[in-house]
Parts: sequence; C-alpha cells; structure tokens
Amino acid sequence: MLLQHIENLFRLRNIAVSVFCEGRQSKPVIIMSLPKPVMRGLLGKRLRLHLPIAFALSLVTAIAFKYGVTEPRKQAYADFYKQYDAVKEFNSMKEAGVFESVQPSGE
Repeated sequence: MLLQHIENLFRLRNIAVSVFCEGRQSKPVIIMSLPKPVMRGLLGKRLRLHLPIAFALSLVTAIAFKYGVTEPRKQAYADFYKQYDAVKEFNSMKEAGVFESVQPSGE
C-alpha cells in the first residue's frame, strides 16, 4: 500500500521510480531517475520571454523618470529664473563684501 502510494506520487511528478524488493524480509529500495534537462535552444527560449519584458520595463522606467523627475526640474528652473534679477543679486553680494575685487559702496 505504501509502496503504491510512493510510486503514484513520483509518477505525478514525472519521475521514473523503480521499487525492488529482494525477498519478504528486506526493505524496499527505491531508485529514482529524473528526466534529463532540456538544454538545446534554452537561451533562445529564455530570450524570447525575457527580452520583451526587459524592453517594456525599461521603456516604462524611462517615461516615469522623464515625467516624474526631469519635467518638474525644468519647470522649477523656469519658475526660478522668471523672477531672478541678476543685477539685484550682484548688488546684494557686493554690499555683503563677498567679492574681493569690488568694494562695497559704503567704503
């Protein structure tokens, strides 16, 4: 009964099982052989599966980066330079004494 159950279990998994009993008092010996792995054409088969997936994921990532990072960054720079006055900034740094070659107007 137990041997039949073991044989049925391994048959469901496509594993060849041979059970040998050498007399009534000896324990059964189970010899299993696994099917050989399919190696021919394995790279091509895996590439046909993974190459389109990799291409699609890279495309989605590139689009997400463009609209999630670069577009808001460009908009932030555009908003900053709309209100930026370079001459006013230069005069405030000159009065603070940042530059060595330009003296503040008070001195």
